[in-house]
Amino acid sequence: MKRIALLLADEHNAYQRLLATRANELSSTYGVEVLPPTYANGAPVNQINQFFDCVTGATPPDGVVSMLVSADSLRNSVERLARTGIACVLVNRIPAYLSRMAEQYPDVLLASVTPDQVEIGRLQGRQCLRILPEGGEVVLVLGDEATPTAVDRRRGFLEVAGSHVNVKELRGRWLKDRAEEVVTHLFGIGGRRTKPDLFVCQNDPMAAGVREALDTQAVALSVDEIASIPIIGCDGLPDEGQRMVRMKRIDATVVMPPTTPQALELLSDYWGKGIRTLSAILPPSSFPPIDELRPGPHHS
Repeated sequence: MKRIALLLADEHNAYQRLLATRANELSSTYGVEVLPPTYANGAPVNQINQFFDCVTGATPPDGVVSMLVSADSLRNSVERLARTGIACVLVNRIPAYLSRMAEQYPDVLLASVTPDQVEIGRLQGRQCLRILPEGGEVVLVLGDEATPTAVDRRRGFLEVAGSHVNVKELRGRWLKDRAEEVVTHLFGIGGRRTKPDLFVCQNDPMAAGVREALDTQAVALSVDEIASIPIIGCDGLPDEGQRMVRMKRIDATVVMPPTTPQALELLSDYWGKGIRTLSAILPPSSFPPIDELRPGPHHS
């Protein structure tokens, strides 16, 4: 039975925990053994060591599925797997060098699986236009603007909504507390009373932080309408983003499909059928469906 190491970036990230859960649930379906996940806790050096252990351990895995902490920092680690003959599927965070590396090592599987990040941004743009059909002021809360994920989602959002709304950007660094902090600061500047019409967040934890900040600022500034500003999130986990929508804490989210099931399928097809599929892009979806979103008032 083929053995697969699962190397992920952040144990505290609910989506990444879902990736591990889905991989374990489907291991028997694909006739593989998925080893217990290891997490890098956001530190590239930790993940470099985990890749090194895969190559040098007494019983190396047959394959690795990994979400990279840092694409550039892990390049040599990924290439070392290829030289050793260990199949590797990278998920979600796909480095530009992977396709070229796959050409260099045609006898081993080097593949990628990712949600369509640009389409995620486009979906948020469509949600935005549904909520603000007459336009307005939108605050786009970015993750880490240097990462391809944030860049692609921003590009997709601006492609759809950028010419219809005025966009201000804040840096939330993917974190609930940071998003709460920057939104609190936004309202704290000169006792700001001109409220945005919508917040669009690149993940659901930041959307939760924005919600906390808006509730607090509505009380602090004695402006009840602040608490009713619509919020859009992303990730759409059943117990996180979808739950916040049902509880009316946010207005919508984008459901990002888990990538590990497709990664296992690519590995299974490679080992069992000799099929070397190098990439798969998975479509996201809106929760709730866009036509169920209620247009909100335009606040000037």
